Amino acid sequence: MPRASLIRIYRLIPLLLLALAVSAGQARAADSTPEGLSAIEKRIDSAINLMRDKKLDEGKKEIEQCAADLKTLLAKKDDNARAHYLLARALFQLGKDAESITQIDRAIALTPADAAYHHERGQILAQTNDNNGALASLAKATELAPTQVEYWLSLAYRYADLSAPDEAEKTFKKAIAANPTEPRLLGALGGVYANLSKPEEALAALEKAVSIDPKYANGWRNIGQIHQSAGRFDQSVKAYDALVKVLPEDVPALSKLVQNHTALNQPKERDAAREKIIALYNAGKIKQPFFCREQFKECNMPVMVFEYFTLTGERAIRYSFRILDDSGRNTVRTISLGSYEITTQIARETGEIGKNDRLYHLDMYEEGGHTTFGMYKAEPTYDQVRASVVAILNGKMEAMAESKEMKEKEKE
Repeated sequence: MPRASLIRIYRLIPLLLLALAVSAGQARAADSTPEGLSAIEKRIDSAINLMRDKKLDEGKKEIEQCAADLKTLLAKKDDNARAHYLLARALFQLGKDAESITQIDRAIALTPADAAYHHERGQILAQTNDNNGALASLAKATELAPTQVEYWLSLAYRYADLSAPDEAEKTFKKAIAANPTEPRLLGALGGVYANLSKPEEALAALEKAVSIDPKYANGWRNIGQIHQSAGRFDQSVKAYDALVKVLPEDVPALSKLVQNHTALNQPKERDAAREKIIALYNAGKIKQPFFCREQFKECNMPVMVFEYFTLTGERAIRYSFRILDDSGRNTVRTISLGSYEITTQIARETGEIGKNDRLYHLDMYEEGGHTTFGMYKAEPTYDQVRASVVAILNGKMEAMAESKEMKEKEKE
């Protein structure tokens, strides 16, 4: 064979391989078997997880490809309900709500008894603010699959989101009747009661939930919070201890143990729980620079205390005592123990402290001014700082210096 012909053949081989690959890709896209559709569904789920992990471009690109594959399949055969359902999911993730609803309606028309399709329709309509349509579709899903817990949760939580707690309560009771041994339903009912300011009813539901499943973490968490809010700190400790047995590295639960043991004046137990938090931070398992160390009231003012793990930045903070308004949501003033670089450096240069020491100061920041109440050549203990804060709030500690400048904001 002439050499020129061989060259032409060799050049054709990559093109032939590419054509075969495209053909294989089209075959996969047009695979309407249960296995083929399951593969596409897994791709959609993986893409959604990528988007949740803030890999938006990568996730969107994959979902777009899944949508294209499903459209290719449906162009050949339009009576595949599951393909329409999966296409609805993909289009919804792409923000194409109207097209998504069209596809899910087609899936339901083809297979009206499939609860998953009605549930998906309800979820889509909820996001498009068609509340009546969403409730009707979610209710239909629970009717078709009464033992599917997720469908009941979606319906009841939808009522809760629409500020219809009575309907949410009725829904959960129906769900529990159909699924009497499902702790999540009892736990969710407890949440509804808590929002209705019915703590005793909430506790009854939650305690039943954890009796069914002692590893039901959210049940223990909510039991602990209800007891803490009611001032039953010993009962709260029992609940959070149970939670930590299930989730040993649960930082919010460990923080609650620190708070409760503080309220019970149990420094040994308090410090043991705190040390576990510090160990988790040192192991790189906590990304937040602080944790909530204590919550208490002084002079009828709610106080929330945050402890910072390390002294970092030009305006480093160790403890931040945030005095809240009556709602408990807004900070009206802050008292903090800080160790700023500039004051520390000046103190070192003047010989006030050693060259490896730090200067600490207790300051109050509020609208219209800043007041310094104390300077320390060594870091005071938390209990010492707390006692000073209590004295400040009671007007029993004199200021060292005062500025009437606008409130400085701590950077966190």
